[in-house]
Amino acid sequence: MKTTKLKLGVWLFEVLVVFGFMASGLSFVLPERTTVLWAWSARVEGGRVSFNDVTRLSDGIYVVGGASVGTQPTKWGFWKVDPETGESVLQKNGEEGELTRITTDGSRLYATGYLTGNQSSFKLLTLAFDPQGNVLWEKVWEESDMGLQRGTGLTCFGNYLYVVGYGTWQEKGTEAIVLKYDKAGDLVWAKAAGGGNDYVARGVAVFENKVYVVGSVTNNSSPQRNTDGYVLVMSQDGEQIDHFAWGGPGDDWFNDVVADDALYLVGQVTAESGDVQLVAVRMHVGHEVDWYKTFGGSWNTTAYSADIHNGRLHIVGKTWAFDNATYPVYLQLALNGTQVFNSVIPHLTDDPHSWFCGVHSEEGKTYLVATSFDRYLEPVRGSLVAYETLYNLTVCLPASDCWASVNGSKKTGSSVRFEVSGDNCTLEVDPKIENLWTTQTFSKWNDGNTNNPRVLEVAEDTVLTAIYSAEPNWVPIGAVGGSALVLLVAWYVLRVFLKPKTETRAKSARRGGSMTWKNNDSKSVAEQTTKAKPHAFICYSHQDASFVDELARDLSSKGVGIWLDKREIMVGDSITGRISEGIGQNDYLIIVLSKASVGSEWVQRELNAALMKELQKRSVVVLPLLLEDCQIPPLIADKKYADFRRDHSVGLAELLARFD
Repeated sequence: MKTTKLKLGVWLFEVLVVFGFMASGLSFVLPERTTVLWAWSARVEGGRVSFNDVTRLSDGIYVVGGASVGTQPTKWGFWKVDPETGESVLQKNGEEGELTRITTDGSRLYATGYLTGNQSSFKLLTLAFDPQGNVLWEKVWEESDMGLQRGTGLTCFGNYLYVVGYGTWQEKGTEAIVLKYDKAGDLVWAKAAGGGNDYVARGVAVFENKVYVVGSVTNNSSPQRNTDGYVLVMSQDGEQIDHFAWGGPGDDWFNDVVADDALYLVGQVTAESGDVQLVAVRMHVGHEVDWYKTFGGSWNTTAYSADIHNGRLHIVGKTWAFDNATYPVYLQLALNGTQVFNSVIPHLTDDPHSWFCGVHSEEGKTYLVATSFDRYLEPVRGSLVAYETLYNLTVCLPASDCWASVNGSKKTGSSVRFEVSGDNCTLEVDPKIENLWTTQTFSKWNDGNTNNPRVLEVAEDTVLTAIYSAEPNWVPIGAVGGSALVLLVAWYVLRVFLKPKTETRAKSARRGGSMTWKNNDSKSVAEQTTKAKPHAFICYSHQDASFVDELARDLSSKGVGIWLDKREIMVGDSITGRISEGIGQNDYLIIVLSKASVGSEWVQRELNAALMKELQKRSVVVLPLLLEDCQIPPLIADKKYADFRRDHSVGLAELLARFD
């Protein structure tokens, strides 16, 4: 058997864009970033290879299907592939027949399919494998008078294995078959569902301790022999609890079902126009349908298999295109039915027909198997493709010299971004940040989690903010050092004793208090006491200038002194000097939080300066004002803000209450 690595680079995501395709409902929607890790195929010159399903167990990707050499009959096939390299490490062939589905309980692998004694008598086959591909047990189920018995689906639940399929009677039509085995391979019970109409079981899942079997039922008494999707509900003891059909006037059926927070069924429906469309249905107990979605439009499109991982429903199947070729289809849906991603792959191989038959997703990676067919629809090649979706994880930190790491990869900055897969990752940030004046200690994340490091599973682009608690440092004089002490004393003398008198008086007048004014002969003229008036520095982005002008008018009318840059900074002034001066002369710094301001370097500088004064002397109080939903800077994330998002008057009242 020849195996090759498919060269599926960027061209794998080539999208067939023709008139009618976009209108059909199938469009190329790229999620956060989905890439192909590797692709591998197997074929036999002059023979046949088919891949039908895939799963993963520890260090291997396992594929089942069938293979033949030359004109010899097809034998069931079992392959193991390295998940990192995409190289085949094991191939096993068995008796004449084919394996259609595979699953695992975490330690063993189980597969179902059929054995072909002759073209009129197939036997339903179930196998158990160890991870090395050794057959642990083999079970064949057959009814002597029933022909064409096939296994089409299976699932593990607890200590049992549920297998479904169908068999055909010569006179009674087709019946659905449901088998229950224990892990040793002993048959617990076997049930058949039929009676006049043709019942075919294709998928099985256990949900809320009930067994759900999905497939189709064909009404043989109708002249049109209409086919509907079929759901059979059973107890774990094999007793029928309920059954119902789902569909419309055309032919509809289900090919697979998976269980998570609800049941998710996939298959096909026929529209009123006659076009066959892929369908996905979310259903609860009691037949309640939460939603159903169709895809395909004017092209005949079918879903064969589905899997759920990390809040995503992965669906694979096929679509017939305008050029009479068949192409693989891969969809991702959120569990609320929103389409996240879809891809039609026009040229998976050089063969005219290809479609995805099985899908398995875990640890942030998705594995899809496809079978390619020649123009006579004879299987010629099996393909396995590994996808990975990467998400942006952004970590916000209080300072540019802080660090964060994901899985040991460390980055430094006030906002750092990592690309992570949907697998669990370990996130850690700087536990303690120290400088001369303060010590900041990690407290919690903005989502409430208090672990550092923490393990998280990312299912979408995510922003996390590390919140720190700050305490002032009391530095002993002896620890400062002689030269540093001289610099501190010099700074204090320049800042306090050599300050211009006019500035001191202006600040005293703003703060209020008792003052004695003297005339030229140094005699007392008057002694007055003025009432304290609050003064506030407004820190904002100029993109929010119209709001800030209105705010300044409102505050001024209520007796609050306002320091606004465009009023206070004159031509020729030092901008940084005047801003530093303004912050120091005011009691409060009002920071207007908006999407524009939190990304402004000037706003960040003004906020940092005010926070330093607040920590050192408690001389300036920072008052956050939330204008719109945005990422609140970590250092003030624990402060109560005045909320202006919905009602200006409500936010203003909250702000004025602080000054009262």
